[in-house]
Amino acid sequence: MRADGYIFCALENLAAIAGVMKDFYDQSYYPVLGRIEGRPYAQMVCASSDVETAVRQTARIAQGWRLKEVHRSLIICTHPQTPGGILAKKMITEERGT
Repeated sequence: MRADGYIFCALENLAAIAGVMKDFYDQSYYPVLGRIEGRPYAQMVCASSDVETAVRQTARIAQGWRLKEVHRSLIICTHPQTPGGILAKKMITEERGT
C-alpha cells in the first residue's frame, strides 16, 4: 500500500478482463478498501477487438476504491479473429495503440 499511484494492465478475454486480473481484484479488493482512497490510477487493456467491458470493469473497481483516474485508458487492439491469430505471438507497435 506504499505506492503513490497505480497502473493496471490487463488482457481482454471474451470481452472481459482476463481471469488472472479478475483474480487479482478479487483477492485485493477488500484488504485495501479504505486504505488507498484518492490515489491516482491509469489502465491499459490489450484486446482482440472488444475492449469496452474490460475497461469498465477496472474503472468500476477503481471507483469502489475511490481512486482518481489521471489518464484515459490506453487500449491496444491486436484484432485477431481466428484461433491461430489469437494464439500467435503479437508485436505491439505504436500504430496498434488507440
